[in-house]
Amino acid sequence: LCSRPVMSASSPARVFRTGRTTAVRAALDAVALEGIYISTQRAAPISSVASFIAGNIESANVQLVAESAGEIVGWCDVCHSGSAVFSHVGTLGMGIIAPHRGQGI
Repeated sequence: LCSRPVMSASSPARVFRTGRTTAVRAALDAVALEGIYISTQRAAPISSVASFIAGNIESANVQLVAESAGEIVGWCDVCHSGSAVFSHVGTLGMGIIAPHRGQGI
């Protein structure tokens, strides 16, 4: 449970729609290059990232980005499997670029 609202006027979290795919890919690549937190060492090509984001929008999956001074510094997505049997289950993907960790994003 959260003791404060997840999204407020001062929150850096925003619902991701379109138009910032390159910035999301850059944040993903920065976290991937660390080789610690996610299971890839480089972000996918921009076309694959764009396709993933479009698929999330089409499927109404939860997809948020964290912004600081107009820069995307992190992301969070929850993707459902599409199976009716597992409609209550989602796969969580998230990351925050190193300089912004530990700040309550």
